[in-house]
Amino acid sequence: MRSIRQAVLLVALSVGSSLAQGAEHPALLCVGYAVGGIADDRQTHSAYLEWRGRPFWHELAPYAFGSWRGTGASYIGLGLIYGVDLGSRWRISVSSGPGYFERDGDFDLGSKLEFASSLELAYRFANGRRLALGVGHVSNAGAARRNPGTEYVRLGLQFPFHR
Repeated sequence: MRSIRQAVLLVALSVGSSLAQGAEHPALLCVGYAVGGIADDRQTHSAYLEWRGRPFWHELAPYAFGSWRGTGASYIGLGLIYGVDLGSRWRISVSSGPGYFERDGDFDLGSKLEFASSLELAYRFANGRRLALGVGHVSNAGAARRNPGTEYVRLGLQFPFHR
């Protein structure tokens, strides 16, 4: 329970510092749809919600992520994301972090502790909103005897937080 309180405090402090800074790379609220199991025969579909803070060191920023399936499986995680602008409209990002996975009857990744890593390409519209396409991998990194892992593709909309 103490680690959950520390994580909530970290996110709250990051949100506060993100809103207090300028708008070149604002904090983002991201929503979207993901298809998992793309490299094997057990495809899953889920919705996701993500908060991204402003970069705090170079282009490194914190994120908090949640993904839910209608059947009950869920993933909630925290991590770091690093982004690089490719001109004025495009941005490429990589992210990684640990999270908590709750399985359902037919989708089990072998452990409650899972690690997610992703690569994303986003297009920024004139109003600051973004359309993003990403690919990623979720695995327990060998922390459990069983480690099937899964790959996913996700499509999302990103909304900037401005002061």
